[in-house]
Amino acid sequence: MSFNPQVQEKKAYDVAPEGLYSARVARIIELGIQADKYGEKPKVLIGFTIPSLTIEYEGEDKQRLMWANNFGLNQTSNPDSTLMKYVNAINSDATHLRELLCEACMIELKHSDPKPDGTIYANISNVTKPMAGLDIPHSDCDVFMYEFENGEDEIFEQLGEYRQDQIRAAVNWSN
Repeated sequence: MSFNPQVQEKKAYDVAPEGLYSARVARIIELGIQADKYGEKPKVLIGFTIPSLTIEYEGEDKQRLMWANNFGLNQTSNPDSTLMKYVNAINSDATHLRELLCEACMIELKHSDPKPDGTIYANISNVTKPMAGLDIPHSDCDVFMYEFENGEDEIFEQLGEYRQDQIRAAVNWSN
């Protein structure tokens, strides 16, 4: 059998259907200062659990966890940033990202354009306040925030290898 480095095994996963879903903020992960084509900026991820979408995990049905894109933490307080729009929709009184944990909201999922290999992703395209009176179940996973500057080892160890590598890639990573 020959080895072809151009042929890579793709992970099989179900793409969440497009639509509007009730959700809760389950995780917030600060990634430190990340370099990209636009420069170096502090970045953060927000993870939402969606009670109506489940996956099998270790033999149990668990709420699906979806991640919003890497948001730049705009130190100039850009009121029009996507992060600020999401924060205001989730909890407009929040003075720290930690205050968003466990908050209920609605998220809209949209599919990406197909990649060259045909892969399609479900992305969070919008976050809004939940409808009045809507009862949204709490997250069925560990809810936490990883603060880059405080870098709690026990929380860092809970993160998957991919997230740990993202954090280690920060310009200001010092461990």
